[in-house]
Amino acid sequence: MCSGVVNKIEKSSAGHKFESLDASDGNSEAGITQEDAMHEVYVLDEDGTMHKGADGIIKVLEQYPRWCLLARLGRLPVIKQLVNFGYRAVAANRHRF
Repeated sequence: MCSGVVNKIEKSSAGHKFESLDASDGNSEAGITQEDAMHEVYVLDEDGTMHKGADGIIKVLEQYPRWCLLARLGRLPVIKQLVNFGYRAVAANRHRF
């Protein structure tokens, strides 16, 4: 599932803004172990801040004009809780998708 999303991002209009790394190796420079990388999305922004899980997905969505409003909504307190719950549910069952 993650590979498919990464491929779409790389081919998108904002693909040049991202550098994807192979999760099977982890990323010791960023302090991400292989086990961590296999369970959660990690996004390192231009300021060096690490975003993970639903927060990482929202950070990616912010880079796209069409999805920017959705990203802003996803940061609202109540909606953010729902987004985090949804992310965890999909992540826990990703092999079924």
